[in-house]
Amino acid sequence: MSSTESSAETFQPTVGSLVQYVELWLLSEDESSLECRASASVGAGVRGADGRSVSSGEGLAGAAWKQKTATILQETPSDLMASLNAAAAAPAGDLSAFVAIPLFCQQEMRGVVVLGLSDAFGAIEVWSRDDRDELAVTSGHYQGLPSFEFITRYTRFPKGAGLPGMVWKLGVAQLAQNLDTSSGFIRSFGKDPAVITSALGLPVASQRGFPASVLLLLSAQDIPLAGLTELWSCSSTRDDEGSMTAAVDSVDTVGGSMTTTLAGWQREILSRVNSHGQPLLLGADSLSLPAGATFSLSLPIYRQNELCNVLNMMF
Repeated sequence: MSSTESSAETFQPTVGSLVQYVELWLLSEDESSLECRASASVGAGVRGADGRSVSSGEGLAGAAWKQKTATILQETPSDLMASLNAAAAAPAGDLSAFVAIPLFCQQEMRGVVVLGLSDAFGAIEVWSRDDRDELAVTSGHYQGLPSFEFITRYTRFPKGAGLPGMVWKLGVAQLAQNLDTSSGFIRSFGKDPAVITSALGLPVASQRGFPASVLLLLSAQDIPLAGLTELWSCSSTRDDEGSMTAAVDSVDTVGGSMTTTLAGWQREILSRVNSHGQPLLLGADSLSLPAGATFSLSLPIYRQNELCNVLNMMF
């Protein structure tokens, strides 16, 4: 694929993706709580606000807000797990895990996105600094990947090493592909029934340019995170009045090549992110998505106060 236009043209509805459900939580007007502004299920589309709200530390979204780190929920039986599955009403049935991702611009909360995962092969990991100043996994969900999980528990990454270490060092999101054929991906040498092929690393709660933790979303062959996953690399400029505007320097598409060509729907997303600086959950009725797509999720990633990435996932 030579352009983002062509990646959109080949989009197929996401039946077997790892992510099956999304919630968008934004601050209330007085910033005292988070409100669920929209949710979406693969196969069912986007639903509007449902009246749910949480304070700091309450529920999954509130826990991620208070702790300033991605928070994974997978314990069963669990009242919170049951309530999230009830809210999801996913056509594929109960979801195996949920992860809440808090988004900050320096100390300013910009929103929390909750992802619900199917029981397909895949993994989510939260990496944090240990007492040796290396990254160690502090929380993880591994669906059908016991060998991968075992190896991970004994793996450490110094700053700049591996995907977690590069995200930690650079303070920007990173996308790694073709891991099944990479000799440098040491965690792939287990005996699991599926092999991890791509990994997306996101910095969480960056301060002074360095993230407090690193979130990894890992997908296996034939089980993508979403129907289309793109990582946009951005640069920011200031006008004479000090206002900041971000531009996309490149778009890296899973299964495709980098490009700087943006489709109309992508330009609209960038415009909205520039204007509001918040995550977006948009249905086909509010955004001219490619044929076959029902909704898109866009996460702005900041390094200090500058937009460095936009993660865009289309379903």
